Amino acid sequence: MNFRWPCGRLGILLGCLGLVAVSYCTAQNLIFNPGFELVDSCPQSPYQGFGPGQRPLGWFKVNSSPDYFNRCQQYGNFCGVPLNFGGWQEPEDGDAYSGMLTYFHNSSLWHEMIGTELADPLTVGTTYYLSFYINAAAGGSEWPMMASSHFGGLFTIDAVEWENWMTSLPLRNYAQVYTPTVMSDTASWLLVSGSFVADSAYRYLVLGNHFDNLHAEADTIITQDSTAYLYRAYTYVDRVCLSTDPEGCPMAQGVQGHVGNDVRLYPNPATDALLLMGVRPNAKVTIYDALGRSRWRGSSLGGTLTLEVGDWSRGCYVVVIVEEADRRSMKFVLIE
Repeated sequence: MNFRWPCGRLGILLGCLGLVAVSYCTAQNLIFNPGFELVDSCPQSPYQGFGPGQRPLGWFKVNSSPDYFNRCQQYGNFCGVPLNFGGWQEPEDGDAYSGMLTYFHNSSLWHEMIGTELADPLTVGTTYYLSFYINAAAGGSEWPMMASSHFGGLFTIDAVEWENWMTSLPLRNYAQVYTPTVMSDTASWLLVSGSFVADSAYRYLVLGNHFDNLHAEADTIITQDSTAYLYRAYTYVDRVCLSTDPEGCPMAQGVQGHVGNDVRLYPNPATDALLLMGVRPNAKVTIYDALGRSRWRGSSLGGTLTLEVGDWSRGCYVVVIVEEADRRSMKFVLIE
């Protein structure tokens, strides 16, 4: 069936700071519930992958079984915030975000997608500005080991809510706005934005990777010997904005905040020692635990930095590398 906006109710906004509705754009945002904050009630187990009672108001699953994450759940729950099955990640804003598989090794079938009906159909010939924030999941119990390219927004005339008996949605190898590069930053949210001229009166926005494996790319972000089943990418998304005003949504001027694409952590997950390779001389390095507490800080002499982590608590950590005006964040996990 075609999904419609909920009628006769506003739902509730769950969060530690009270019931506050947040406006992300100064102009009208044509996306209802853009930060996934509004829900009828806190989702409860068993989790059904964006099924009824397991998703934000105004959004639905378009392909397979994406997931909804909210801080209202107990810390460390399967779909909790900041720690969940995909990894450890604070929302870009608020207390919630959504997530989905965006790449699967040797198969183009496992591309999960979410959709929403727009506040108004797009006007043919009008320029629209779309933006959203994404993050590569890593370090959770599901061990997504890769990051993928081509996450984007596809506008459609119709959108049907996916059911378990349906076949996978055909990939169009097209989206009005998408990122062609692999977004492998597992700590910081990355802004993806773009503009397009509407050629139809589109009524729905579908988020996900709309490109098959011949067009999309993926990089390994966690080095761990395992089965091919785990060679997949999982992407978080938050704070979606669509406007006719070029200043109505955050618009990127290019990818910022990366210090050297050759910086690598090895092994990841780690047990006793961690190697941070490719850091430039004099770069400031700080490591935070899952609660945001500083665990280690120092300066790099260049080359490989070796850290003895055998006596550190097991769990997720974030490495922040700062060099002059550049900043990069990476995640790693300590296991038994």
